Amino acid sequence: MGGIIMKSILVTGGNGFLGKHLCSKLKEQGNEVYSWDKKGDYIERVDLSYKEKVEMWFTYYLPHIDEVYNLAGIPSPAKYIKDPIGTSKISTIGLFNILDTAVKIKAKVLHASTVEVYEDFDWTDERACYREGKRMAETICYDYIRKYNLDIRIARMYSSYGPLMSKDDGRVIPVFIQKALKNEDIVVYGNTSRSFCYVDDMVNALINLMNQENRATVNLGATQEVSINYLAQLIVQLSNSKSKVITTKGLANDMKQKVRDEKLSGIGLEEGLLKTIEYFRGII
Repeated sequence: MGGIIMKSILVTGGNGFLGKHLCSKLKEQGNEVYSWDKKGDYIERVDLSYKEKVEMWFTYYLPHIDEVYNLAGIPSPAKYIKDPIGTSKISTIGLFNILDTAVKIKAKVLHASTVEVYEDFDWTDERACYREGKRMAETICYDYIRKYNLDIRIARMYSSYGPLMSKDDGRVIPVFIQKALKNEDIVVYGNTSRSFCYVDDMVNALINLMNQENRATVNLGATQEVSINYLAQLIVQLSNSKSKVITTKGLANDMKQKVRDEKLSGIGLEEGLLKTIEYFRGII
């Protein structure tokens, strides 16, 4: 790129699993990238105090932002069940703040949603905070499109995985990998299937969606859909584990997959799992 800054981009939730990969890719492309999350951190100026960061952000950096990737949220069931109110606030109050600012500075927005918005379930369930929050967030986005003609794209994502996932993430792949590496039994509930997309492919899809000329709402998931039982068996095999895979009765709120708008191909499941397994070998 010759060192020339292409765009000034804000990634909310940039310290999360997907956010870190997205920030790295955007910077690699020559963009000026800032990462903001609930801790108030952003990539540049990490030596400043929180108060100084906030002051500098709103007086200097924010007016120059061209694009906002809103990845802020708590996608891990283990974590959002522990903080349901915080999860709901991020999806609603946090989004209002982002979109109000985007209107003011005329920035283009990509909002990260989930295919779980399609699911029929009891909204009083302990997992409802995440899914209902995402549904409300999409409604808010469309209201801003109608009222302010704000340039918003919505990415309804299937599961993504890869290196940099935290040990306590709580989602199925990191849970299964850690159990396999410790030779512990892996319990599979029911016979559901899922689409798992390697993080590099999901990041590329998000960037491509942002760069489209027209507003769009797109479902993003991997070409290959696999059963959770097969996934567990494959992880055991690839990690040379002695773990046993035990299948039991399914959960009441198992999600039924919907047809995707856009199937992403790239790194296959086995290759992606091997990369992820090697990452976890180094951190547990």
